[in-house]
Amino acid sequence: CGTLIIYIGWYGKFYGPDQMQPALISISLFYLMFLIIPSLHSLVRRMPQALEDMVLIVFNAIFSFTIFYSVLFHDYRYTLGFVVLGQAIWVFVLFWIWTKRVGMDNPTSTSLLVIALGLILLVVPIQLKLYGIPIAWGMEGVVLVLLGIRFRQIICRFAGIVALILAVGGL
Repeated sequence: CGTLIIYIGWYGKFYGPDQMQPALISISLFYLMFLIIPSLHSLVRRMPQALEDMVLIVFNAIFSFTIFYSVLFHDYRYTLGFVVLGQAIWVFVLFWIWTKRVGMDNPTSTSLLVIALGLILLVVPIQLKLYGIPIAWGMEGVVLVLLGIRFRQIICRFAGIVALILAVGGL
C-alpha cells in the first residue's frame, strides 16, 4: 500500500512527457518485485501460498497494467501491447515454475494462470483495430480451448470460451 501511495503521489505531482522513462522503469521494477517476492517463500518451501500473497499478485497485475496504460496508450499504443504481453509472459513463467515446484491443484497456480490469460486477452484490442480484434480473439479462443482440453485445464477452456464470445460479439 505504501508503494502504491508513493507512486500515485509522484505520478500525480511530477509526471509529464519528459518523465516517461522513470515512470516506466519504476513501475516495471515494482511489477517484477511484487510478482516474484510474494511467491519466493512458498516456492522454496513447496507449500501453498497465503491468501494475502495471492491478492498482492493480482492487485499488482491490475495496478501495473493501469499505469502502463495511462502512460503509453495515447502516444505509444503498439508499445503498450508488447509491454502487456511481457507482463503476461512473466506471470506465465511464474505459473510454469509454480506448477513444476508446488503443483497444479492449488489456488495460486489457478490465480497465476487467470492473470496470464487475462493479460493475453487484453493484448488483442490494444494491438489490433477493427475486424482484426474479433478475428484474433476467435483464433485465440480456439487455441485456448484446445490447450485446455489437451492439458485438462478448465481455466484455459473457460478463457477460450470467453475469447470466442468476445469474437462473436465483435463481429
